[in-house]
Amino acid sequence: MAKFTADEKIQIVLRYLNGNESYREMGRSL
Repeated sequence: MAKFTADEKIQIVLRYLNGNESYREMGRSL
């Protein structure tokens, strides 16, 4: 598993909160 910095975690959380539909797209970009 990749290790994320605090800023990266915040970015991921914000993207997730923007909509569950974008969750799959987010997963592809990781």
